Amino acid sequence: MKKLGEIHFEQVDMTDSIVLGWDCTARAFRIRLDVSLLAEHPKYDTPPRQHRSCFVSGELVFDKLTAVSGLHSMDEVSPTTDADGSIDYDTLHGLWKVEGGFCVEGEFGEVRLSSDPPILRISSLDEIFHCVIND
Repeated sequence: MKKLGEIHFEQVDMTDSIVLGWDCTARAFRIRLDVSLLAEHPKYDTPPRQHRSCFVSGELVFDKLTAVSGLHSMDEVSPTTDADGSIDYDTLHGLWKVEGGFCVEGEFGEVRLSSDPPILRISSLDEIFHCVIND
């Protein structure tokens, strides 16, 4: 698989964002996240001592899905339990534009998708971020 460009979103660190779960329907693939805001985001707040970053709830969405491969179900992936007892699936490992679509990597696998470009929704801030692709 040839990676054509890394995908990022302004004012957030996707590889520090924590995966809380995912689901895939005939039309969309969604990853629920604790999104790591960067200091330049206007809603950034100094994180509490027990957190490494300023996190807000959000989801990474691939709409108008026409094909998906490599996705593991949540039952097939072992979650991690943090010191505070919360359960998650580690962080996103990467997000790329590839020939014919996109690739997202995490504990859920290396998932290839044919879809619209991903968007990042942060519901608590009522924000939608559109991706930027670095060649």
